[in-house]
Amino acid sequence: MSMHRNVDLIALDLDYTLFDECRLVSPNNLEAIARAKEAGIVVTVCTARMHPAAEFEAKKAGIDAPLVVCNGGCIYHRGKVIYSNPMTNAQIGRLCNLLDPMGASYYVSTVNEAITNDYEACGAYYRFWHVGDTGFDAIPLVTYSTAKRIVPAVGDGGLRLSVVSEDQGVLKRARAALETVEGVEVYDSWYNNVEVMAPGGKGLGIKKLCAFLGIDPQKAMAIGDSSSDISMLEAVGYPVAVGNASKALKAVARFETRACSDDGVAHAIDAIAFGR
Repeated sequence: MSMHRNVDLIALDLDYTLFDECRLVSPNNLEAIARAKEAGIVVTVCTARMHPAAEFEAKKAGIDAPLVVCNGGCIYHRGKVIYSNPMTNAQIGRLCNLLDPMGASYYVSTVNEAITNDYEACGAYYRFWHVGDTGFDAIPLVTYSTAKRIVPAVGDGGLRLSVVSEDQGVLKRARAALETVEGVEVYDSWYNNVEVMAPGGKGLGIKKLCAFLGIDPQKAMAIGDSSSDISMLEAVGYPVAVGNASKALKAVARFETRACSDDGVAHAIDAIAFGR
């Protein structure tokens, strides 16, 4: 007898949604994901991380579906790019030209590498998030000293530009400057960054994944915690905020589940996806 389900797809943010800073998927969350998959629900990850780190974390959760990575800038599955939404060479050049006079530290993510103007500052940030079984993922962090070298290296493949700083004043000035560039979206996904992408973010990535899989977005559930998840929640019929989510995300969520530390994903799968 098939199990009743309300959704055909579940998209999970990783940090402070599926797991906390320990990056351990709880037994209850693991079991709930397995139940969802057994019921025929596609379970995927929608994360800011690049694909090697996303694949590493997804595997720990038993997730093997196509993954929405780089905050929706790319869909990646088993060595293939299914979809990408890069910025143009001209946009990246404009962004770099605004940041360089400030002395801001930043890196540009592509499918195959990350290119930075400050290996020390961005390297520490990058390595923190891009953890794998060897301590780092397979994406190299390549250093170029000026925007003139970054732009041709990236070409038209720049999925995301990330400004990194512990100084909130630097981030505030960088954000104000970056928001003057047309045709891009500026947001933050962590306290010490400002990020820039082509329009659409995680929401467009989820819509593209649904189209690829033949799933109605209204039959999809997305679970997140931060402002970078807003477009993802707005794109689906079952938008869920974990209990520890930001006020901005809770404002657009239709449902609220328990906190990340209290098996919020498992509770959402049982209570919302299955309607128990």
